[in-house]
Amino acid sequence: MPVVGIRELAKNVSQLISDVESSQEPAVITRHGRPVAMILAVDAAFVEDFVLAHAREYAESIRDADEALAAGRTRPLSSVLDDLDDAEATTAEEAASAADTNESAAELETR
Repeated sequence: MPVVGIRELAKNVSQLISDVESSQEPAVITRHGRPVAMILAVDAAFVEDFVLAHAREYAESIRDADEALAAGRTRPLSSVLDDLDDAEATTAEEAASAADTNESAAELETR
């Protein structure tokens, strides 16, 4: 496993990343001889898994969802989608009604 000082990293960052990517071997970054970071080759799936596993908000959200599910405070997706469709239809009807009212008012003003 390569060990690279901060100064060397600054001078050769592109080459070091290429080396790590091609070898799939991590590189340890040191400051004053002490390890402070690592550079790892990753793929998109690894990054997604890592972020999801370490994002506090995500972990809290999953925990809250599990608790809501266990307590029966959830609804089927189909029910939520039906409610959204109903709300959208109502909004469209209200907009059409408002447009009719505006047209009627405009007609009265022109008389």
